[in-house]
Amino acid sequence: MTFLSLFPPHSSPHPSVTISHVCRRWRNIALELPLLWTQIEVSNRPHTEAFISRARDCALDVSLTSHVGNSASYQELASSDEVGERFLRPIVDTLALCKENEWKALRLHLRINPSIPIALAWAVIPASCGKTFREIIINIACSDGQPTQEEYWEDIKGGIDLRDVPFTSLTLKMESADLCRVHAPWNRLTDLTVGPPTDLIPFEPAEVLDILAVTPHLISLAVTFRSPDSPFPFLDDMISLLPSNRKISLEALKYLTVLTDQQTLDFTSALILPVLTRLIARPNGNLVLEERTSGGIVDIVRRCGSHLVDLSLDYQLLTQSALECVLQHLPMVQSLILTTGDRGVEISNSQGVDRDQIRATLDPLLEKFISSDGALPGACLCPRLTNVIWGMSECTDNIRGGLVELIRKRREDERVGGRVARLESITVGFDKESPCRLEAVTEDLTHLGIDTRRVELKVRGHHRESRIVSYEVL
Repeated sequence: MTFLSLFPPHSSPHPSVTISHVCRRWRNIALELPLLWTQIEVSNRPHTEAFISRARDCALDVSLTSHVGNSASYQELASSDEVGERFLRPIVDTLALCKENEWKALRLHLRINPSIPIALAWAVIPASCGKTFREIIINIACSDGQPTQEEYWEDIKGGIDLRDVPFTSLTLKMESADLCRVHAPWNRLTDLTVGPPTDLIPFEPAEVLDILAVTPHLISLAVTFRSPDSPFPFLDDMISLLPSNRKISLEALKYLTVLTDQQTLDFTSALILPVLTRLIARPNGNLVLEERTSGGIVDIVRRCGSHLVDLSLDYQLLTQSALECVLQHLPMVQSLILTTGDRGVEISNSQGVDRDQIRATLDPLLEKFISSDGALPGACLCPRLTNVIWGMSECTDNIRGGLVELIRKRREDERVGGRVARLESITVGFDKESPCRLEAVTEDLTHLGIDTRRVELKVRGHHRESRIVSYEVL
């Protein structure tokens, strides 16, 4: 549902509760929409009973978050023989209320108190509740940010056994070293998301590659990397560039998302992706500049660009020459999102500096998206391009002229015998107020008799919600 998609899953207060308290009319409408009540946080029985009743026969999205503090009552519980009855039984009984409904997802958000590590006991729920899922999401970390210890896992036999649980989509947010503790039906998975549980915990590629080696049927993969803090960062760079002979073929993978604060060549170079159609690459934390010869994003586009149709990229991950290299390898791409997330475009002083050393900008590339009359499709960048979302610094007179010419030529009929696609939509977000009016672009197009529908030029506000602008740039 569109309304719930505006909020993080299981946000508090629950958005459906909020709208049901606006007025009597809104409450009556909300109570008659069962999809509004399918996100259930298992916390107390009356709350769960109310949501299940309102969800009717709809599939449920069930979430369980651990809350184990250092209070005297928890200390007493941990030292008693009644942990199962007093700690687990109320949750199990509450979950039993959901047994009549289908479960589309189960989310476990477990924070381990090192002095009372009983929260991991909930990790047995997927295998013990007897339900079929579409998706399982597990987020595990110590509450103090330290690595988990071997003794924490002893009560659940050293790991999480999901091998007999029917599901096809799995999200694991945990330390990369703990991924081996999850025993899942890897050969049945079609969707996999892995990464650290918090921004403070390192997450590196080696363990992810071990999993990918046994997931031959993946269609969608999302990975978040975070490099460990090192007193010698130059050594990390050297290690990341060491050659690797490991190769993993994912014959069915169509969608790949990589969020990283490090060079990813050691990860991407190991992947063979013959049918990849969508690639999303964004920074996670510090922005690491990838060069044309050493960047993981450049590497994967070079090898898979011929069949990519959808690319979404924080283009300032790349140097100017690396971005040009990427765009030159996208003959079939139809949707191109080139933004900078919540950051503004960083303009480097490029005078006398090699293009392999400066952050990329789109300004000098506009004319390269345009082919001359009678030229072959390869004479311009991305000849099959139909939808564009770009982030730029400001709309100077040169940028205005470049955009007008780009839209004019890409919207003319019978461009190069139909081999250059018509640009159906273009959205450009500028970081700051521009020397020329943005309306001048559409005015120029109208004067030239060019269709201006689905042409949007806007200035981004200084206060932006990250979950919106990461894709829409505005």
